[in-house]
Amino acid sequence: AGECTVTSAAFPVLVKSNPIITVEANNTEICQGETVELTASGAESYIWSIEGTTIGSGAQIDVSPLTSTTYSVVGWTDGCSSAPQTININVTPRLTQGTLTGTTQYCQTPGGTGTALSSTVSGGVAAKSYLWEQSANGSSNWEPAENANNGATYTPSISEAGTAYYRRVVE
Repeated sequence: AGECTVTSAAFPVLVKSNPIITVEANNTEICQGETVELTASGAESYIWSIEGTTIGSGAQIDVSPLTSTTYSVVGWTDGCSSAPQTININVTPRLTQGTLTGTTQYCQTPGGTGTALSSTVSGGVAAKSYLWEQSANGSSNWEPAENANNGATYTPSISEAGTAYYRRVVE
């Protein structure tokens, strides 16, 4: 018996590159309630997720996390997927400020001071900065209060007669 050999026609196999993507945010440190824009690039389409749960698609999504959250994105080009890329958004709890308390009426005392104005503050980070402001009408023209105005409490002057309005800005 003779040896028979047959060779098939060439059969092409194309191995496509996986896309390599990058991800960025317009801000990675936000206060609770703020929105951040996440953007991916390097592929034709994208799927965004949190812990395996799909939350959106497209190169850009807007998110408003309530707590610090890690977002993952996978890019697709020509049916091939990228390695997942992640970005963490750190969320500072919302600041809340209680009602200001303190004495609201005094007799004028040259060189005197009233009792301290104060209120509670919760949320945010442990280290807070304070600025006490004053206004003659309580609705506009706010300016830094006289004397030491950067503490948790503020002691107003009672040297001059008249009404002054105070507020505290906390960051």
